[in-house]
Amino acid sequence: QQQQQQQRQEQAEATAESAPPPADEAKKAADKSKDEAKAEMVVPVVDATTKSDATKASSPEAPLAQAARPSGKESLHAMPELLKQQPDGVNASSSNPKAEANYDEDADIAALTIDEALTKFKTTRNGLTSEEAKRRIEEYGENALPEVKQNKCYQFLSFMWNPLSWVMEIAALVAIVVSNGPEPYLFPHSQFCGPNGGHCPPLPEPSGRFPAPDFEDFCGIVLLLIANSVIGYYEESKAGDAVAALMQQLSPECKCKRDGKWTTIPAKELVPGDIVTIKLGDIIPADMKVLEGEPLKVDQAGLTGESLPVTKEPGDEVYSSCTVKRGEIDCVVYATGVNTFFGKAASLVAGTEENSHLQDVLRAIGTFCMAYIGLWIFILVVVTYGGYHWAYRGGINMILVILIGGIPIAMPTVLSVTMALGVNELAAKNAIVTRIPAVEVMAGMDILCSDKTGTLTKNELTIDAPTFVEPFTAAQVIEAAALAAKREGSPDAIDKCIYDAALKTEGFTLSDWEEVRFIPFDPVGKRTEATLRNKTNGETWIVSKGAPQVMIDIAWNADEIRTEQEKLIDNFAQRGLRAIGVAQKTGEDGRWEFMGLVPLFDPPRNDTKQTIEEAIRLGVEVKMITGDQVAIGKETASRLGMGLNFHNAKVVRMDFVDGVPIGDVVEQADGFGEVFPEDKYRVVEILKNLKNGPFGGPHVVGMTGDGVNDAPALKVADVGIAVADATDAARAAADMVLLTPGLHVIIDAIIGSRKIFQRMKNYAMYASATTIRIVTTFSLLTCIWQFSFPPFMVLIIAYLNDGTILTISKDYASPSPTPDAWRLKEIFTMAFVIGFYLTISTIAFFAVILYTDFFEGLGAPQSLKVDSMCSFYTDPSVQSAAASFFTNAPCGAANDVLQCAQFLRDNSFASNPSQLYNPLNDCLSAYQATFGNNLIGSMTNAIIYLQVSITGQLVIFSTRSRLFFFMDMPSPWLIGAFVLAQLVATFISVYAAWPFTAIAPIGWGWAAVVWVWSIVWYIPLDLFKIATYWALYGNPWSNLSKHKAMLHMALNGGASHLGSRAGSRKAPNSRAYARASQARAIARASRGRK
Repeated sequence: QQQQQQQRQEQAEATAESAPPPADEAKKAADKSKDEAKAEMVVPVVDATTKSDATKASSPEAPLAQAARPSGKESLHAMPELLKQQPDGVNASSSNPKAEANYDEDADIAALTIDEALTKFKTTRNGLTSEEAKRRIEEYGENALPEVKQNKCYQFLSFMWNPLSWVMEIAALVAIVVSNGPEPYLFPHSQFCGPNGGHCPPLPEPSGRFPAPDFEDFCGIVLLLIANSVIGYYEESKAGDAVAALMQQLSPECKCKRDGKWTTIPAKELVPGDIVTIKLGDIIPADMKVLEGEPLKVDQAGLTGESLPVTKEPGDEVYSSCTVKRGEIDCVVYATGVNTFFGKAASLVAGTEENSHLQDVLRAIGTFCMAYIGLWIFILVVVTYGGYHWAYRGGINMILVILIGGIPIAMPTVLSVTMALGVNELAAKNAIVTRIPAVEVMAGMDILCSDKTGTLTKNELTIDAPTFVEPFTAAQVIEAAALAAKREGSPDAIDKCIYDAALKTEGFTLSDWEEVRFIPFDPVGKRTEATLRNKTNGETWIVSKGAPQVMIDIAWNADEIRTEQEKLIDNFAQRGLRAIGVAQKTGEDGRWEFMGLVPLFDPPRNDTKQTIEEAIRLGVEVKMITGDQVAIGKETASRLGMGLNFHNAKVVRMDFVDGVPIGDVVEQADGFGEVFPEDKYRVVEILKNLKNGPFGGPHVVGMTGDGVNDAPALKVADVGIAVADATDAARAAADMVLLTPGLHVIIDAIIGSRKIFQRMKNYAMYASATTIRIVTTFSLLTCIWQFSFPPFMVLIIAYLNDGTILTISKDYASPSPTPDAWRLKEIFTMAFVIGFYLTISTIAFFAVILYTDFFEGLGAPQSLKVDSMCSFYTDPSVQSAAASFFTNAPCGAANDVLQCAQFLRDNSFASNPSQLYNPLNDCLSAYQATFGNNLIGSMTNAIIYLQVSITGQLVIFSTRSRLFFFMDMPSPWLIGAFVLAQLVATFISVYAAWPFTAIAPIGWGWAAVVWVWSIVWYIPLDLFKIATYWALYGNPWSNLSKHKAMLHMALNGGASHLGSRAGSRKAPNSRAYARASQARAIARASRGRK
């Protein structure tokens, strides 16, 4: 690069020497280019292009055009990578057959003078006509990159392409490929012999025949996958379309000259030849050549990697997607859409998808579930095949039960739908989320850094009485300030206020002055400057306005006036007035004279004080970051009920302040004044690196802003929020864009994001608990009693559970009263507690059924019993059959019933193949031998199915509440889905006779028993949950009042129902700040206990 720069310097000198008169102007241009080559990093280009530019630069041309040529700078379009490779599927002519642009011509743009460029694109400084622009947009196409439309089929199938879905897909393959076994042991043709009992004909020994693969379970799993994908795809597409429609309101616009008049048009309507004006904060809409005017500073780091803004002189090129950092100037468009440098380079940039924190959490939950399932599958294989010597297909069925019941297959769909609907809710409240994972991050936001002007205040300025330095007058100060203001186009609030005030001043007129040059405001220089020429005598007058300290510093007598003027500035600041300094000089060689101060008052927004108090009550500390004086920041903070611990922004450039680490200083500060853009970035960066955030993690920092100076801080913040009327640069850097002024929308967004987060957290806890419950329950039943549950019934549970849990995306979630975070320790601990508790409820139920006659005493039908208690041996018909089967059996009418029964037990008569499927056989041994396929076994399967289904869905109401389930009212959607699902489950258990899945009707008696047992066991569950919370975080009742307030807020839809509780300040710090300090102390104490 240094060699190429040196070569370009030499060529520039040669150009200057060979150029025709006036040579002085050409020499100045060459010298200026030479200096820039030393100061700026120039993108390397091929030698051939350099030589071509040098040859053209030395050819005979108009002297003025030669001076306007940017010597030593080549077009980025000449990069060899772009000359060799074009964007995938796109070339200069393929985007539109009529467009005959090519890369060589693009590379020559840098060598053209301004007049040559205007001639080349058949335009003038007055722009194109509307008719010509319409014709060109048909020729060149819209100024936009080709929209990459995601394949709908691929988008749908993506819901089946994740680790959890892979496990279910493996389960489907197991059902259709691996599941097989000998027929008599699993699916006898004569399963239920007669409607009212009776004996089955003797069954033969295993015939060696194999039934068809497990089509029922295979089809059920595939349909479950498809159903989840359809729902997720539909809701995500609907939400995406809604947000896209709102985003149209934020589509970039630009000032373009059409038919000789400046007009605002969508940037996508630009065509080559258009004349466009760009200013501070604009994102450059197309590749353009700069026309006459003051140099620009452009940030093109996103294209070239240059860390500092690049100076762009008249005749230079500026590129699409770059940001204007200083200045304002007109340009001519020469490339749009895919023909811009950005469009060509897009295919050369490897796109990477950023993993959000939510994706990491879901991956952790999925890994946890799969690891737990894998552990129990290993145990089952060892016990069933190694210990019990099960038939092959019986073991496969239990593996399917564990896989289907344990995998939270609906997790991607539920969370996708929850996020999609949540983003829609925020959009309805005029908060557009541009990066969806930011919703989850915002739920944990505990610090909000806010700009003052236009965010906390109205940005509706009024002028107080100006001060002046003799020999000037107040009227002259106002006049000079107005002449130094931008008056055309879109002036900012300060310029408009001062100019409007000047128009009311007697004798003020613009007709005497011609504006020769205007330098707009920039965040670094902090002043504007206008060069004026008197139309009468030709005298040159230069006026400037800006930050008062800056204006004092440029005055020739700065040291003499500084003390007095700073007293005036402090006096204004204490009254909440912002001072603007004004200076002037006569002629280019004159000396700057300080004229006076123009005090401006920007009143706070009407809702800002209440909004800040509500933010503090939500555990979010608000810090003011402003470019105004510290005193102005303090006065505004006092009016808004904020803390008054303010610092000058220069402290953030230090590592220690009076021996205190800068991190502690920034964390404890309430605001910063006189900040520069890099100071805002530094404040946010420091806060993010402090480990004093929610639950001992780092702070989650939000940043609001509207200007280009806010863009770096918005980008680095965890949640960047562009307020209403923000610049394009601020919106591009933000994660969320507000459509209405003020901060009250942010409070709605905080509450909305916490509700969304709470729904996701509730589901994550429910899904983990369900995995532990189902896997542990059926694994223990199998290992202890050789219980064999039909896989198809677990699929029914999954269908009903998923259908019910989807409604959690519309549930009345109670937002956390403090910033929240993903606490996997809490989720997994609660999952184990809830899962094990429900496992005990099922095992205890099964044991009572198996070892007692308790439920039969309540009128319930016959059920499964251990062999020592089964009534099958004492049945007269069975003993009569045994008498004919055993020649030595003490059975028959003349023998003792109990003695006969004992004989049959000793000879395992119930396990004889001829008796296995007897409808009256309620012996555990018969259940084990038939893998649950006899009548009593099938009834037991239905009983266990109903109990698992009821208690499993009741858990939803517990996991969604912090304390007792009845303290948080669920939504009608959730209640309705639960009632419907359990009605279906109950009717299946009561009436379904499905031999293919070993289910028999249990009747309403057993159904009533199951419902009562489930409810009785569910009621104490919250006591175990609360005890666990207490062990983790301390007394959960201490925040009961906050919990009730948040519940009230959730039910009533927003923070506006909390009202304002403003109080008088007893000390320099406000009551609101005291509450925030107390909240921080409590949080630190709780972390210490933890």
